[in-house]
Amino acid sequence: MLKKVFFSKKTGLEVSLGKTAQNGSGYVTGRVYLRAFPLEKGGRERQIVVKLQPEEAYSIALNIPGVIKDKKGKQALVHKFQADGVEYTTTVSLDAWKSEKTGKSGYGVTVSRSNGSEDDRLNIAVPLSGLSFRFLAHILKTWAVDSCFEEKIEVVDRLPDDMPRDSEAVEEAENLDDEDIPEDIPF
Repeated sequence: MLKKVFFSKKTGLEVSLGKTAQNGSGYVTGRVYLRAFPLEKGGRERQIVVKLQPEEAYSIALNIPGVIKDKKGKQALVHKFQADGVEYTTTVSLDAWKSEKTGKSGYGVTVSRSNGSEDDRLNIAVPLSGLSFRFLAHILKTWAVDSCFEEKIEVVDRLPDDMPRDSEAVEEAENLDDEDIPEDIPF
């Protein structure tokens, strides 16, 4: 699996190229995954994984240059799904920030997930340098195209004709005479 991880002091953002099965159809399709996670102990339980279709990854990639140019945050993607009867909303936001205190500026990606309750809202912000932010755009654009595939899953339900079946191998072994066994094999 192809992946790239961007780290900040307290959080990380992993971008990876993967596959997802299409419910019983016998096909897998390409996807781009974003995984935002805190680096603190116990962070695995607080990570957020977003499975993006190629068009969604491409859309985020196309929004990054606009954020750089305008120096303003821009919401890039809202993703909704149902799990265990609860509707979850995941938001991927692209940010541009500037500190009034220090004069420093930068960019970042914030991934948020909520089940409709503000008490259960989880936000993971990953600050990035200008170079890393541009590189993220390039990776997303490239992998969006690379993830545009659909593969038929081949289920092997029979062996090739020239490969002996277990019963044939047993029968063949039972029919061996002592002279068929080489003498230099230690028993």
